[in-house]
Amino acid sequence: MLKQVQHDKKKNSQFNNYKPIPIAIGTKTKKPMKKVVLRLSQFSISARISFARSVILQMTGNVSFSSPTPTLAGFTNAVNAAETAMNIAVNGTPADTADMYAKVRIMETQFTALAGYVEYIANQSGNPQTAIDIILSAGMQVKKQGAINIPILAVTALPGSAGVVKLRRKAIAGSAYVWQFSENQTDWTDAGESTIASFTIAGLESLKRYYFRVATIKRQAQSEWSDTVTFVVS
Repeated sequence: MLKQVQHDKKKNSQFNNYKPIPIAIGTKTKKPMKKVVLRLSQFSISARISFARSVILQMTGNVSFSSPTPTLAGFTNAVNAAETAMNIAVNGTPADTADMYAKVRIMETQFTALAGYVEYIANQSGNPQTAIDIILSAGMQVKKQGAINIPILAVTALPGSAGVVKLRRKAIAGSAYVWQFSENQTDWTDAGESTIASFTIAGLESLKRYYFRVATIKRQAQSEWSDTVTFVVS
């Protein structure tokens, strides 16, 4: 009996140095967060105010943002105060100018906080492309992190330019693009064509909701129209 045991031990000696390979269970690859970028310092004070009002328009009634922090009403008050102070400072005293900068700082602080809220909500989706779409729906921009996925069609306001929007889509090599807008999704107006994947439309009515779409043209053949994107023009 003892010999048999010794034989079995020798027979299985190939497993004597076996060490189990650790396996991670339940781990997930962390997806990169999408960041909001405002770049307020690049704009004049009047452009910052216009940008803020555009964001308020885009977020009002937006189902993605049920409880903005700060509230849109509170942010609107800060924007109104900054604009009033700016108008007074035009022909005012040095004290009026100082008051304007103080009011603008308050507006910018709230703007930054609101951007943080939008960024948080966007990344709760757990999907990078959905996060991008949510950020853009607030009228804000996504910070580039290497290669960025651009939705089929994105619409943004141009700060300081009333009635003007910029459209963009992911570029397709060798393609041209045709752009359209509508007030009711039934009657479409040709905005123009371009050989680059972006286009600016001016002369739209401020504070009005429009609908936009784009198609590509390649080898003289036009693609189907993209999904419609809606946007309230500032």
